[in-house]
Amino acid sequence: MPLNLGILRGLAANPRLLLLDEPTRGVDVGAKLEIEKLMAKLSSEGMAILFISSDLEETVRNSHRVVVLRDRRKVAEMTGDEISEGNIMRAIAATAEGKT
Repeated sequence: MPLNLGILRGLAANPRLLLLDEPTRGVDVGAKLEIEKLMAKLSSEGMAILFISSDLEETVRNSHRVVVLRDRRKVAEMTGDEISEGNIMRAIAATAEGKT
């Protein structure tokens, strides 16, 4: 399965930062795996990737740092072992209740 053409076009410019907004939404499992492998390879080569996803499992699996935003404001930031679905959900729930 070929990779998303938008991702490939973006890489043709040799960027230092790659912005991916829901890059695996609507793709089959094989294409999703290929996109995740490409992200890991590019990251290991020093490229910065801003990865936006509503899929918490995917976010945990592919992130070195997670920032939770609400109303255009940062309400939580996690790195390393702090990154888990539970911690992300707690940050989302706390901000939804007005507790930052």
